[in-house]
Amino acid sequence: MTDAGHDNLAWLLEGFVTSAPGAVAALVTSNDGLPLQMHGLAQEAAERISAIVSGVASLGRGLDRIPGLDLPGGGGLEQVILCHGSALLLIGRAGDQALLSALARPDADMSAIAYQMEQLAARLPQHLGTSVRQTKAG
Repeated sequence: MTDAGHDNLAWLLEGFVTSAPGAVAALVTSNDGLPLQMHGLAQEAAERISAIVSGVASLGRGLDRIPGLDLPGGGGLEQVILCHGSALLLIGRAGDQALLSALARPDADMSAIAYQMEQLAARLPQHLGTSVRQTKAG
């Protein structure tokens, strides 16, 4: 990810957390469980949540591979909500190679957060590109 993409992504996540009612943190995770960007989380927490998010998304993608299950529209994970006694964890896609998740207070308005997550997820793929590696002449 380029420095400009990293800064824009940080700005988008901060804006989401400050505007979504009840949201306390946001995280972009690669499909294989690496935290790419976060707001409102320490690095260790982001790494743990990224592993959880990746695992849950993998389970959700497993629905596509059940023989005889005819999911309309080709299936594909759209959103997962985990309700815990002290928090909500909402997980959704952020392009083909990443996931967006949000932590919220248990009394948060899930529908408002889910809607804002969809809006944010639509904007994220353009900020998740990686820069081309340059080889050293030598």
